[in-house]
Amino acid sequence: MAKETAAPLLAHSSREEAVRQLYELIIEAVEQGDFARADGLRLKLIATDDMALAEIIGSAEIIEAAKSAAIDPSFHEQWQALSAGLSVEENNGFYFALHEARLLPGQAFIEQNKINNRLFFITKGQANIVCQQGERQLLCQQLKAGDIVGEDTFFGISICTTSVICQSPVVVKYLDRQSLAAWQQALPGLEEKLQAYCRQHSPLNQAQIAQKCERRRTTRHPLTASVTAQLQNLQGQDIGASFRGILDDISAGGLCFYIKSSSQSMARMLLGRPVGLSLFVGQGEIRLQGVIVSSKYHAGTDYTVHVKLTHEENPLFRQLLAEQEGGGAGQ
Repeated sequence: MAKETAAPLLAHSSREEAVRQLYELIIEAVEQGDFARADGLRLKLIATDDMALAEIIGSAEIIEAAKSAAIDPSFHEQWQALSAGLSVEENNGFYFALHEARLLPGQAFIEQNKINNRLFFITKGQANIVCQQGERQLLCQQLKAGDIVGEDTFFGISICTTSVICQSPVVVKYLDRQSLAAWQQALPGLEEKLQAYCRQHSPLNQAQIAQKCERRRTTRHPLTASVTAQLQNLQGQDIGASFRGILDDISAGGLCFYIKSSSQSMARMLLGRPVGLSLFVGQGEIRLQGVIVSSKYHAGTDYTVHVKLTHEENPLFRQLLAEQEGGGAGQ
C-alpha cells in the first residue's frame, strides 16, 4: 500500500477511509519493525480523527507490544533495577532512544575539560575514570559492564572533570540530550526516574572524584562584589553582549558568581566559553580572563557560574586574594 494514500483521501472528505488506511499503514510499519514511522502515522491518525478511539487505542497497544517484543532480553537482565521501575511505555521509549557504539582500547569516550552531552551504559568491557593533573594521570575508578557514567555532566551543567578511557574493547549504549526533550510530553516522568536511578547506581559520585583526584587544591574565600562578564573568542576578543552578576567567592585558580538566567539551556550554552571578567571591588576594577567550567541552578532564575582563570598573574587579583587569605579588608 502506498505511504501517501491518506492525504488524497482526506482531500476528498473520506475521513473514515483515511482512518482505515492509516491504521493499516501503522500495522504495516510495525510488521517491518519501523517503529518511528508507526509512531508518526499514529500521530497523523489522531490528527485525522481524534474520535477514532478504537483505532487510536488499538494501534498504540500494537506498537507498544511490538516494541516490547523487539527489546533484547539481555538488556533487561543487565539493567534489571532500572527496567523494574519503568512502565511498559517508558521501557520502550528508553530502549529505542538508545544508540550503540563499539570502542577500542585506549579510546576516550568522555574527555576531561570538554563538554559531554551523552549518558553512557557500559554493556561490555572495562574502562577507567582518570583525572589529569599536569603530567600525572590519576586513576579514580575502574568501570565494568553494568556501570553507568557521564550522569553528572549529562543532567548537570558542567565541563567534564575527568576522562573515561577504554581498557579493553568496550560496547556502550548511550542516550543523547535530544531524547530528553522528546520525552517531555510523551513520557514526562521518565527523565526524573532515570536521574534517580543514576544517583543511586553511579559507581563514583563527584565528591569521591574530587577526593581521589585532589581537585580542591586551593581554598575558596567568600567575597561579595559586582561582576561584569563578556564572552570572548579564542583570540581573547569580545563577542556578543555582556552580562552582570554578583561575586560569591574567589580562589587562586578561579571564582564563582551568581547570574539570572531564564532557562537551563541558556546557562548550558555558556559552558566552555572563554570570558573576560571585570570585578568591581571598592573603588577599583580588576580585569581577568578565564573559561566557564560549570553552572548550577539554585532557585527561581539564579545560577552560579564557575570560572577557571586562564591568566592568573594579575597583581591586583593577587593582592585581593592575599587580603582574603589574611582576613583583611577588601570586600
